[in-house]
Amino acid sequence: MNGTGKRQDKADSLLYEAADLGYVDAQTLLSTMSLKEILNTDSRSDLIFWFNEYAKKDWTVAQYYLGLLYYNGIGVEKDYGHAVYWFYKAAKNGCAEAKLDLSHCYFNGVGIKTNFGRGEKWYPRADAMYINLRL
Repeated sequence: MNGTGKRQDKADSLLYEAADLGYVDAQTLLSTMSLKEILNTDSRSDLIFWFNEYAKKDWTVAQYYLGLLYYNGIGVEKDYGHAVYWFYKAAKNGCAEAKLDLSHCYFNGVGIKTNFGRGEKWYPRADAMYINLRL
C-alpha cells in the first residue's frame, strides 16, 4: 500500500489475509484504498476483484463503482452493457447516482435499447433522493 518498511508490509499482508477470509471491514478498507490509488497504480485488477466480491454481497457502493469502471473502461474493457447491469443493481438498492446514470443510459441508448419510459421512471426517483440528501 502506501507505507514503507517491514511493519507496513506485515500490516498489508494481514489486511489482504483478512479480506481473503471474508472479513467485510478488511475488504471495504482495501477497496477504498484501491479506489484512491486507481489512477496511480498498476493494481487495477485488485480493485476489480474486490468490487466484484462486494457487489456479489449486494454492497451498493461496489455495484455503482463497477458500473462506473465498465462505463469508462478503467481497469476493464469498456462495456456499456455491464455498466448498465451494475447501475441497475445499485439503483435497485437505492443509490441515487446509479439512478441518474441508469436514466441517462435509457434516454440515450447507452448499453441498452433507448427507452424513454424507463429513463423517466428512474430519473424522478434519483432527483427526489438528491433533494432529500440536500435537506
